Amino acid sequence: MFRPLTVLPSGSVAAPLPRPDVILTVDSADQVTFSTPITRAGRWRMLVRNHSTKRLELAVVRVFPHHTAEEALAWRRRDGKPPVSEPWGGLAGVAQGDSLLTTITFVPGTYIAHGATIEVGE
Repeated sequence: MFRPLTVLPSGSVAAPLPRPDVILTVDSADQVTFSTPITRAGRWRMLVRNHSTKRLELAVVRVFPHHTAEEALAWRRRDGKPPVSEPWGGLAGVAQGDSLLTTITFVPGTYIAHGATIEVGE
């Protein structure tokens, strides 16, 4: 369903973004670095910085127990096998040179974020 939406100018100053727990940077070689490792379960505020040469879509997937990150990266729908991971979070449309903030709640397990493996404990 659609409804009309009217946006009015605000007289207030924009509030600063909350402080991130971790900064995830994608560089011009499409490599991912984290300012600190995500090692414990819980809610994490992630600032995603796009320093690549293209618009970024960041997908975070959780690898099912008894499977590996390598299996999840190799899995293809067309192979006819059941998935070994599930979508967990992410961002779409991070423009080149921009940064966006997101919050993801991790439970213990293995995750993949833009090809980088994350091992989360208790």
